[in-house]
Amino acid sequence: MGLSMNFANNDIYFMQVVSDKIVINDNYEGILILDSGLNTIKSIKLLDDLVIDISFIKGTEIVLYCYENQCLIHINIDSYAYKIISLDKGLKDINFLSLYEWVDNDLVLLADDGNVLTYVNLLDNTVQVIQKDTIDRLQFSIHDDWNKLGKFLVHKVYPDKHSAVVESNNKLMIIDYKNSTETVLKIEPINFHDIEVTTDCVVQISEEEVLVLYGGKKVMFYPNPEDFRFLRGKFITIEKTDHLLLLMCSNSDSSKAKIEKYILASISQ
Repeated sequence: MGLSMNFANNDIYFMQVVSDKIVINDNYEGILILDSGLNTIKSIKLLDDLVIDISFIKGTEIVLYCYENQCLIHINIDSYAYKIISLDKGLKDINFLSLYEWVDNDLVLLADDGNVLTYVNLLDNTVQVIQKDTIDRLQFSIHDDWNKLGKFLVHKVYPDKHSAVVESNNKLMIIDYKNSTETVLKIEPINFHDIEVTTDCVVQISEEEVLVLYGGKKVMFYPNPEDFRFLRGKFITIEKTDHLLLLMCSNSDSSKAKIEKYILASISQ
């Protein structure tokens, strides 16, 4: 049996794990921070008409990119302090990739065309477009990493682990793009809109079902209640034990949502 938490009056579409905390959107104006027991420990109002398009993580910090508001929001999950960093006209209408490089207070982002590099100084809140030679001089490798991934269909990137889930010749693989190693993944022939991978677990997420391959066994999850659909899945480690988080919402009422948490080791028993 897993742990679950229901949410009402909240159109939840975003879920991310930051350290041992869980971050979800609070409708379209802020975020909720949950502990590992799925209890809400902090509500932070950020701005009106907030839509989170993508996030970037390092340690206990998270940066949210909000295309609609043309800004980045830098949040410390422990202190709850946050800063809103506006993007100037030269950076408007850019969609960022999930590939990024974050060292100390320097965050480098890559536009979805693979060409525009954006340098963010999180200490003085400045943002600027920079050239590849500047990146090389600062000893960032994000552009080279993107070139390595360019020959694949990329499903998901894990920048903190220098790995990505990619597809090549109809095979799904996880690659270490720093060391140029490839491992073919065992997956099932189902359509999925999200995938999560560890060294010994593959989770394929579709709206109607979630398929978990772990410990040599296949386990299926279905929305409960039936009116719900799956949105996202994430792994979280609690006291050295790996757990799976599943986010779902109601088909008939988008303001109703639910998060379930399962111990991975118990799933395959």
